[in-house]
Amino acid sequence: MPLVAISMTSLIAMAGLVMDLGHLYLNKTRLQNAADAAALSAAQTLDVTHNILLANAAGNHTFNNAINQELVDANLMPIFTYSEKIKPFIDTAQHPVFVRVVVSGFSQKNFLLPIIGINTLLASATAVAGPSLGLNKVCNAVPLVACGDSALNNFGFELDTVYSLKTGTDINGNWGVTNGAYQNIQLDCGTSDDCIRKQVAGQYAQCLAIGDTINTVPPDHFSANSDGINTRLDCPAGSCGALKGNTDYPADKVTSYPYTMTKYQDDYTTQNFSGTGIQYKELRRIIVMPVVDCSTITNGSGNLSILGLGCFFVTEPAGNDAAGQQTIYAQYLENCLARGKVGINPILTSGPHTIILYRDFTGNLDS
Repeated sequence: MPLVAISMTSLIAMAGLVMDLGHLYLNKTRLQNAADAAALSAAQTLDVTHNILLANAAGNHTFNNAINQELVDANLMPIFTYSEKIKPFIDTAQHPVFVRVVVSGFSQKNFLLPIIGINTLLASATAVAGPSLGLNKVCNAVPLVACGDSALNNFGFELDTVYSLKTGTDINGNWGVTNGAYQNIQLDCGTSDDCIRKQVAGQYAQCLAIGDTINTVPPDHFSANSDGINTRLDCPAGSCGALKGNTDYPADKVTSYPYTMTKYQDDYTTQNFSGTGIQYKELRRIIVMPVVDCSTITNGSGNLSILGLGCFFVTEPAGNDAAGQQTIYAQYLENCLARGKVGINPILTSGPHTIILYRDFTGNLDS
């Protein structure tokens, strides 16, 4: 009988080892996924607002939505720290760029291992997130190109300057392109107002890379361009046509105007949008436009190479300026969030980037 009891105890211990360690692995994976999501969310909010309190709020909001009931019952509290550099990661409130999340203290109650005196197992997780290098390819650009000069810094655009982007055609139909003009990209869906309106509003999904060749078409559908742009501002003054109220093309969280990017960031800070689901939602007023040399365009048509990818903030609704010329009002930004890929020759200065996870070099906990 003693031998049978010992054998049964050994079998239960082995079963417990499989069951409880398997359960721990599952909880560890859940915990890591939640930490990753929290780090990405906090880093995205930090990238937009430069505000640690909002980043904490966004990270906690995401973490609490990502964990299952067993982890909820553990009353876990992620700890967020911030650093200007990824390595060494030194906690600082001065110019923070990267976010580190640490989640510890989860104690799993075992099912079978208590028979050999192991009542609980511990799990923890860490994650680090921050901006990538500049993107060579973006997959959420608007199907418009900005005219620039490859010989000039930032293609001739001044950082933080608000531009009145025009089509190159004046109110009398005279043609002429200068830096700061814009053109339409030729679309697969055609040239109808409905096609252009939806594509500019956000339906355009083609990935565009530096060095790619694109075709432009005459800007004969400005009202459609205006409607698509103005969905980002909640369709003021009856604009947007058939897209008004269409949930596929939502307004940005901040729709006040005329605004600059600084005021926009202030609104995110004072209104605390981070607690209402900003994470993983694109900031609609920030748009990416490929930059091309428009000097070879004839009446809006051309076959052009993409020189770079420019970041713009929509400051107010598109429409006619005081002279009646069709205009998009946008502020040129040094960088912005976008969806895309870093190429073999990543951009090291300005332009769009994304938020990614990094290896945790701190090494205090498993990551």
